[in-house]
Amino acid sequence: MPETHEPNINGAYQQAVKLYTRLEAQATAANTATAVSALRNLKATKVVVLYDGYGDDGEIGEVQAVDEGDHPIDLDDKVQVHSVRHDGTAYYLASNIQQPLIDLIKDVAGRLVDERHGGWENGEGGRGEVTFDLVEGRILIDHANRFIDEEHSSYEIPL
Repeated sequence: MPETHEPNINGAYQQAVKLYTRLEAQATAANTATAVSALRNLKATKVVVLYDGYGDDGEIGEVQAVDEGDHPIDLDDKVQVHSVRHDGTAYYLASNIQQPLIDLIKDVAGRLVDERHGGWENGEGGRGEVTFDLVEGRILIDHANRFIDEEHSSYEIPL
């Protein structure tokens, strides 16, 4: 009887997930660099992004960017971003997409939070802020998880 080989769908799926994960990490790194470069060109010193979510819904909300004198900075300039795409057969990294800088900052902040607190928007949820500190050259994530707690008591009462 001839030997037959069935396609390893699970193996192909795992390879696709690995490729997607690797490309997503590359896109996040490139987009972070693009956002930081654009913010420096605008003379921004700090950008704070607020996020909040619960149930199964999260929102990357308000974004505040300021310069050295704490004056607000407009983030509507268009920038070129990287995105993971699928052409029907494989994932690839696309870089021909333009979007407003404010949207890129929200996307980068959301991805950085997801990498460290995946599922923050589920259940009781979580909230926090992502600060791009361009003076110190760092991104800070200040995150709080919400949860329901219980206090358990047990008593024995003699009859």
